[in-house]
Amino acid sequence: MNSVFQESNINELIIKFLSGNSQPDEDAFILEWKKKSEENRHLFNMVKSIWIASSQLKYESKFNTRSALKILHRKTVNTSSFSRFSYINNNHILTNQVINRILKIAAAIILIFVLSGISSIYLYRKLVVQNQESICRYEAPKGSRAVAYLPDGTKVWLNAGSVLEYSTNFNLKKREVKLTGEGFFKVKTNRSKPFIVIADNLSIKAFGTSFNIKAYPEEKQIITTLVEGEVKIEGKGTNNKLFTFEMKPKQRVVYFKDENFMPAKRVLPNNTLNEGRQDIVHNITALQSKPSVPIERDINVRTELYTSWKDSLWIIQSEKLEDLAILLERRYNVTISFTNDELKKYRFSGTIQNETLEQVFEIIRLTMPVSYSIEKGQVSVMLDQGLKKRYKLAYHK
Repeated sequence: MNSVFQESNINELIIKFLSGNSQPDEDAFILEWKKKSEENRHLFNMVKSIWIASSQLKYESKFNTRSALKILHRKTVNTSSFSRFSYINNNHILTNQVINRILKIAAAIILIFVLSGISSIYLYRKLVVQNQESICRYEAPKGSRAVAYLPDGTKVWLNAGSVLEYSTNFNLKKREVKLTGEGFFKVKTNRSKPFIVIADNLSIKAFGTSFNIKAYPEEKQIITTLVEGEVKIEGKGTNNKLFTFEMKPKQRVVYFKDENFMPAKRVLPNNTLNEGRQDIVHNITALQSKPSVPIERDINVRTELYTSWKDSLWIIQSEKLEDLAILLERRYNVTISFTNDELKKYRFSGTIQNETLEQVFEIIRLTMPVSYSIEKGQVSVMLDQGLKKRYKLAYHK
């Protein structure tokens, strides 16, 4: 037993180990301590279960610690309550001393969250087993948004129709999550363990960073917007060639899943990657003889245009109505149809602050000649000929 660390401090050391805040010598101590006895291993696994559960609690503005501990005590005594985590050996009988120790650790974990003032709502979270591995899954269904706090302290906002998954081994050796849909990440800094987001066939690697990823499976693009910090994008371009692309703050990178949907003038040659160039690549033309990467990059963008979906003020700028309709369908869980294709090309700019769907369309009517009807989750958008004439008259005056 290392004299620097004492078993009396094992609770604190386990929490530091699980949260990724421990030092290398502390990691070595915990790993050696686990090997000493079966009881140590079971204690560690149960604390790990509690740690994962505590990171997924639904927090209210008024948190009743006493009630939470009573519930946790009942769950701890009845080990079958943890069966969904696949950690507990139901044949192992726990002593009162071990149970009391676990309760003390759980109380410490809960207190950490209470003191930090976390107030958030998690929607549709569950633990599933995939290929012998337990996976934590957060889902924000259409018509809702969600916030998740990961075990390492990273905060994630999920847009409507999005799913975030990560292994219960998250942060032990690496920090990796899988995103389907759209998410904004505020990553806890850890230079030794980069934070990795798998989005379709891209790997987005970050350190201490704030960034947005939009990667809905039905869309032809994956869009990464970097607010602050540093991000490295890794993936495959044409001819299955690997590429690495480093982003800087206030940059927006669009990766085309199929380069056929990208104009040739917007294809970025491989030899321009990783050079730290600050020019917009829209006008760079790839030579046919060179392998290329289907990437488009914008610099000095207004990042709030791509991240404000998570805030109370949603900023929309020059968005085609057909594209805005997709965003509204997810946000309000409705289906929107157009009776006139001309309407799809109209562009809308504005700020939406927690308005209802009907209020949003009333705002849209102020800027373009449309009428609409809403019934049982179905929205029909029509061209208003009367408004169109009035807009034309006003425009020519």
